[in-house]
Amino acid sequence: MELKRLDINYIDEIIELRLKQLKDEGSVESFDLKPNLFKFYTEQLISDNFAIFGFIDNNRIIATGSLSIMYKPPYYNCPNGKIGLLSSMYVDPSYRRQGLATKMLDKIVEYAKENDCSLIHITASKMGELLYTKYGFIKKNNFMEYKI
Repeated sequence: MELKRLDINYIDEIIELRLKQLKDEGSVESFDLKPNLFKFYTEQLISDNFAIFGFIDNNRIIATGSLSIMYKPPYYNCPNGKIGLLSSMYVDPSYRRQGLATKMLDKIVEYAKENDCSLIHITASKMGELLYTKYGFIKKNNFMEYKI
């Protein structure tokens, strides 16, 4: 099993795993999301502000995690304004409880440090909260959303 940064050559598998993740988390499929995901990954996989990592086993992606680097005006918790947004953390159910998610987090945190991020944010699913808390993430209750 190998953990590596994924590139455009993996786009179809990345999309399929993302759709599987959304379904497992209870999202309702109300339209074909594949074109939107294809556009997103096509643009982001060549960006310096995005990385997706994956575990490969038998030539198939069995786990992913990504980090988008975002910028905000600096503040006391984030003096340089660089924040990593962690997303798409997913491990195929048959590979869970083997420490892959923790190893993925190690890799993503290392990447965030290399890119000077001061903080990492995530909107965690209920499944992921225990992992992130155990890793050292602190739950904040001030996240709000406005849908346009």
